[in-house]
Amino acid sequence: MSIKHFFSRLFRLINIRNIQKILWSDLKKYFQHANQNGANYQYGIFESDKYITTHYSVDEANNTRQYRYILDSENYKLVSLVFVSEGYDETKTTDVFILASHLNNILRDGIVCVNPDICTILFEYRINEVVPFLFPGEIHTQVMRHYNTSLDIIWAFDQLLVYNEDPVFIAAELMKRGEERTKKKDAGEQKSSA
Repeated sequence: MSIKHFFSRLFRLINIRNIQKILWSDLKKYFQHANQNGANYQYGIFESDKYITTHYSVDEANNTRQYRYILDSENYKLVSLVFVSEGYDETKTTDVFILASHLNNILRDGIVCVNPDICTILFEYRINEVVPFLFPGEIHTQVMRHYNTSLDIIWAFDQLLVYNEDPVFIAAELMKRGEERTKKKDAGEQKSSA
């Protein structure tokens, strides 16, 4: 650890009472710096509610979904969420709950939430705010982990809501895709270590 990182972390520990203020500043800087580095995010900062909203492309056709990054001061969490589906056909609510249940059993990080009253599906990921407070790079890690996982969640619900696939088969296919990804990753690591 460099001296700069040591003193940066020490400063944060000394100012632990300002965790929310510093973390909120870090979150805003993350999006501002990403744009300066060519990411071209279209985002909105909502100071009073302490959240940032943006839209990301989720497929080759450049369909987008709304993502939010929220500083939850009541639960001391940094929350990432995406609106997977808004206004789905309410006749599919039972299948939506079945698929959400299967996905929640598969997921290592995050949770799929369903609100049947407004036919909305969310994917939410939370981490304790101390982690990104002490390690500001964790904001990027959380944003990317949430985004990459959300692509699978969005794909799964598109299979259900657009293509009328069975929730059990969707979950099985998603598990198979995950296993294939792990095998490719392991094979890549073995090649690099050889």
